[in-house]
Amino acid sequence: MHGCTGVGPFTAANMLQLLGHYSRIPCDSETVRHLHKVHNLQSCTLANVQHHAQQVGWSPAPSCATFGVALCAELSFILVVPFFKLDENVCE
Repeated sequence: MHGCTGVGPFTAANMLQLLGHYSRIPCDSETVRHLHKVHNLQSCTLANVQHHAQQVGWSPAPSCATFGVALCAELSFILVVPFFKLDENVCE
C-alpha cells in the first residue's frame, strides 16, 4: 500500500484495520504530539511511535479498549473539561 501515491503509514494502518488486519496502530504526528504532552514520552518519534503507543496500553486489537476510544477519552479531558467548572453540571 505504501507504493500508492498519498498513502502513508497512518492511512495504510487504517486501511489494513478495515480489512481485519490489526498488526499496527494508526499513528501520525498528532499521535506523537499527544504522547509527548499527555504521557510525557519525549523520546517518542514517528519512527518509534508504535512501541510507545503500546507502552501506554494502546492496542490495535479490536477486542481491547481500542486506541481510538483511549485517545478520544484523553483528548476530551485536555480539550473540553478545562472549559467547564468542576461543580457545573454539564448534562442539564
